[in-house]
Amino acid sequence: MSGTYNVGGRETRVTVEVTDVTRDTPRAARNSVKLTIGPTSHATGRSFAELGGKRSEINVLDRFDKGVVPHEVSHLGGVEDLYNSATGMPDPEMGRGIMNMVPGMVDDHAIDGIIGANSSIKRQER
Repeated sequence: MSGTYNVGGRETRVTVEVTDVTRDTPRAARNSVKLTIGPTSHATGRSFAELGGKRSEINVLDRFDKGVVPHEVSHLGGVEDLYNSATGMPDPEMGRGIMNMVPGMVDDHAIDGIIGANSSIKRQER
């Protein structure tokens, strides 16, 4: 997910990383991602994440290497789906971004959405 994206109208280098949680990690910055081998606890058994929440479950057999992880992480970051929720199919007008289709591309929409979400921890760069 790391790369250069258009964030707030500016080309911005973004680094995404997984870090250990310590005593010093603010509670608001903690997320739980549970990996399962097979169905998750969701009614459909598919991978899921709370929108802007703290919890996700990812089925490693469910398109794990095709984009499910950045899709669900984007949900944790507060980004909603762009695909047609009635059919579950990509919306051709919404492009090839990860929130419209899996596999898809992590794009400006996803990164800008995570950074701009109300649930995001803000850090001022010097």
